[in-house]
Amino acid sequence: MKCQKSHSMSFLLGFLFFSIPTLSAQNNVAQLDQDSVYINQELSETRVIGKKEGTNFIKIDGSALSAQPTVSGGIEGIVRTQMGVSTNSELSSQYRVRGGNFDENMVYLGGVQIYRPFLIRQGEQEGLSIVNPDMVESLSFSAGGFDVSYADKSSSVLNVNYRMPKKAEYSARLSLLGAEAYVGNAMGRVSCANAVRYRTNSYMLGTLDTDGEYDPRFLDAQSYWTLKINSNAYISALGYLATNRYNFKPTDRQTTWGTISDAKKLTIYFEGQEKDRFITGIAALQGAFVVGRTSFTTTAQYYRSAEREFYDILGEYWLQQAEDAQTSGVVSQSEGIGVGSNLSHARNELYVDVTSFDAKATTKYSSHNTTRYGASYNIESFSVNANEWELLDSAGYYVQNHFLRATRTLSIGRASAYATHLWSPYISDTSTLGVELGLRWTYNDLTSESIISPRLHLRYRPQPSMALRFSTGLYANTPMLKEMQRIDGTFNTKLKAQREWHYILGMDYDFHMGEKPFRLTAEAYYKRLSQVNPYSISNVKITYMADNCASGYACGADVRISGELATGVESWLTLSYLKAMEKNDSDGLGYRPRPSDQRFSLSTMLRDRLPNNASIGAVLNLYMATGLPFASPDSFVHSDKDRLPGYKRVDLGIYKDFAILADGTSRWQKGCRQLLLGIDFFNLFDIKNTISYSWVRDIQKHDLAVPNFLTSRRINVRLSIMF
Repeated sequence: MKCQKSHSMSFLLGFLFFSIPTLSAQNNVAQLDQDSVYINQELSETRVIGKKEGTNFIKIDGSALSAQPTVSGGIEGIVRTQMGVSTNSELSSQYRVRGGNFDENMVYLGGVQIYRPFLIRQGEQEGLSIVNPDMVESLSFSAGGFDVSYADKSSSVLNVNYRMPKKAEYSARLSLLGAEAYVGNAMGRVSCANAVRYRTNSYMLGTLDTDGEYDPRFLDAQSYWTLKINSNAYISALGYLATNRYNFKPTDRQTTWGTISDAKKLTIYFEGQEKDRFITGIAALQGAFVVGRTSFTTTAQYYRSAEREFYDILGEYWLQQAEDAQTSGVVSQSEGIGVGSNLSHARNELYVDVTSFDAKATTKYSSHNTTRYGASYNIESFSVNANEWELLDSAGYYVQNHFLRATRTLSIGRASAYATHLWSPYISDTSTLGVELGLRWTYNDLTSESIISPRLHLRYRPQPSMALRFSTGLYANTPMLKEMQRIDGTFNTKLKAQREWHYILGMDYDFHMGEKPFRLTAEAYYKRLSQVNPYSISNVKITYMADNCASGYACGADVRISGELATGVESWLTLSYLKAMEKNDSDGLGYRPRPSDQRFSLSTMLRDRLPNNASIGAVLNLYMATGLPFASPDSFVHSDKDRLPGYKRVDLGIYKDFAILADGTSRWQKGCRQLLLGIDFFNLFDIKNTISYSWVRDIQKHDLAVPNFLTSRRINVRLSIMF
């Protein structure tokens, strides 16, 4: 069926920090990032090394980053629409993948692993993620079944490569949420990319139920320099510094929830304030060179994080029962059913230092045989000083809800090594077979635990338009500080890694609708979990039991269809099913849902342009998912009966690029490449989504879960210019 053009906009609902830039053919050398495979080909005297996506990775079209509507301002808005990814907060850059939690994902910037903050408990505190969209060259994502070259987390890998400029280039962005600037240049053998960002979410946080003075200020700067020594060697250096500050003085809150016949209203008057600060720095140096058929890359990195969470907040609440007024059809306040106060106090400080060294190599023996191998050593140091408590005086009696005290220094040394061989035997001119067999070894000197992880990947292409994939292997979540800390602040330094056996069967099928190409990707998976460390989650804060006392499984299927609704811009739709269960090996209660058991989700990233004017376009992000299980505070037992409401959100961005003519050609031959004015409609349908619950007690001593709602509808205006 041939696609028909329409004169109306069609909206379907539905750095590189250290990797080697690919050099041109005349330089007689080429490089690769971590998810690439060498393919040598002799062309007279020029050696070219091509790039191929790694095992179970999907390449993400990053061209929409400048136009997509996103509250967080990062690339996470695109990531959360990928296969197996689920989320329930637009304020957070975190996401879950196929039954895992936030701490089980890996993010690599040019081969360097990035860590997420430890003390963050609300999406409002997160600020800027480390990835700067203005500098992104390519993105690839794996929801599982990745090879042995990646570190010891089990859920997913996000590879981000930054571009290196070949000439002077500049960009600037300004919106109601902040400002950004980027400068890149190439000077002989030296190239550089520099960027700075400022962001504040005060405008968005003003739609929350809690009124007050929100003062979030997020600032970061990063610089990446590369020196080309000769055609076979280079040196790169990175500097990154970010400071995220979140100050908050609440005044009052009013929340109404329930049904028409059983509606309740909570009113809280606050005193006190919260002052949080998160400072992160990264310094790294990388060198790379090629000798014969082998390329080598070595990296040294230092990561430093200083986190502080201080607050003293007194809330005095009044809980009322609201009745349905039979005659007027409105809800009226009629009866007070609870009164009390809540005093929360925290003086939490955490300092994290990570020093890492790694070396990698790839040897190409022939056109059908390639070996990749490497080793690394990390030293992780933690210094914790935590004092946190909460007092609840509710309905005439006193309860101490929570008490945590911890003072501890901890050092962990981790060694790892891996080797993997790729074999591609010849079958026919139209059929190909790829086999990858790898082995990874990891050692943790704190627990003296050694893990050997075998992994196997098969890829068979019976015809050019179809590929079949199978992956299996052992994956481990090696514990860091958070996983070891119990709810009372004590640490279990003998905690072992959670282990997972993955089985993934996938298919890729290319087809056409009319004249437009599309791809259908489908995967079914099963994860068998052992030595599970149970956890609970509230907003984005994860609290672990710090005990390998459970086992479980996660199974499901994902389907993704992608293609071009408008020429040159990719759109996609993803549908996912997940069942994640666990059981405590000693309590005899059997299987129950994991906190990440989000059964169904549907997400889209749709991009379109006016058929008669390519300078006007739109991006629509839609996300719908069923609710997550929740439990009362300090409880690690979840049930299917207690679930958050489903998460539903639509963000729409409409833009006009004044640097492009109606036919899609550039308005100016030189100078300005983009002059984009856009309007974003966040939460287009103004849906009230619930992120977590606050707990109060009524006069009958019943615990009541009061929903904490996310942001309401907001309109954002932004201006972007690129030279």
